[in-house]
Amino acid sequence: MKTKETLAHCVYEALKYIKTLADVKEAEVFASSNLQNVARFNFTSHILSNGVEEPKSKEDFGIGIQAVFATSEGLKTGFGSESNNLTLDGVKIALAKAREGAVLDAEFVSLPRPIAAQRTLFNYHDPELMNIQDEQFIDASWKILDGAVHECLNSPALAKLAARAKKSIHRLGLIVGGDLTVVNEAVAIASTALPEVKTDESAFATVSLTAMVEEFNAKGSSSVCYRSLRDISDEAGKEVSRNAIAACGIFTESDGGGRAGEDFREPATIESGSYPVIFGPQPLSEFITNLILPALTTSSFYGMESPFMGKFGEKICSPEISLYDDAANPAYVGAKGITCEGLPTQKTHLIINGVLTDLLSSWYETQRLAEKDPDARAKLGKDPKELLAEGKLLPASGFRFNRRGRTGV
Repeated sequence: MKTKETLAHCVYEALKYIKTLADVKEAEVFASSNLQNVARFNFTSHILSNGVEEPKSKEDFGIGIQAVFATSEGLKTGFGSESNNLTLDGVKIALAKAREGAVLDAEFVSLPRPIAAQRTLFNYHDPELMNIQDEQFIDASWKILDGAVHECLNSPALAKLAARAKKSIHRLGLIVGGDLTVVNEAVAIASTALPEVKTDESAFATVSLTAMVEEFNAKGSSSVCYRSLRDISDEAGKEVSRNAIAACGIFTESDGGGRAGEDFREPATIESGSYPVIFGPQPLSEFITNLILPALTTSSFYGMESPFMGKFGEKICSPEISLYDDAANPAYVGAKGITCEGLPTQKTHLIINGVLTDLLSSWYETQRLAEKDPDARAKLGKDPKELLAEGKLLPASGFRFNRRGRTGV
């Protein structure tokens, strides 16, 4: 993949060229390079299989330009990009696309400006994961799969199930599928208002697994994220097998009508009703990502789409709940040193003891809410300019990828 130094040079040259163009009032240049290594798991105990399929890799790089153009109709903003080209020709193509697609935007205030906060996160990625070799990647894949198979072969519960079915364990139809993905990222960004080129690079790995015991129509899943190569272990494989085995049923102690022994119980189906539930990591992540976080953004308040309209500074949930986004914490898989706008990441306290205290944002969303929306105070419940003075509504939450590969909060 392209180094951050290569990306920085591209951004520097692009910005230098753009400054010579009279009709470009301001611009932001973003260059990135991304490498994905993917290994597919395909293990079946009763059919010949490869276990780990041939690993694949994919690399993407390119440049994106957001520019503000002076036209006879007024200032227009546009975005253009060019993939697999970091030359000056690529810059010109991206800029031409931005110019062609530029539109009048009455809600636009400016591209990002310097803020008081300073960057705190440097060189936080794992060098081994950032430069993972083929042999290391394959070894990590087999380590995960070996954990899943080992757990099945050494499970007392599965051995009892096999005896009950009068089959050997491998004849129960054990299946493990999923993938291990390692993502390496490098970016560089600068703008007319923030001319010093900022760079960042990071790496993380994810594993997503599903295991089945066909004989008992049982299925389990597991997913884990890693921030370093040494963190990748066989535990994800063991967990997915344990979950699948648990879905087969359970053995319980029983007197058997006066006789000591064990009874087998099929997985239970519960009736409709209200039950106390402790959510595991996966459903909790789904709730946070798809329901809660989208309601805690400046864009959702601007569009009056949040269920917390007018509740800034008020209680919105149980006082036992606090929620924050800490993009600058190096212990977290999603940590980033800078946002996609080149601004330093920070910890954002969204909810403290049940009280709504801040929102996720980008520069554009914060500025249009504070400067262009006459109803902003009513929507938030507080004056956005006062909140900005208190250090709230800052665009500090790092990268949040959307379908276009960039970021959106």
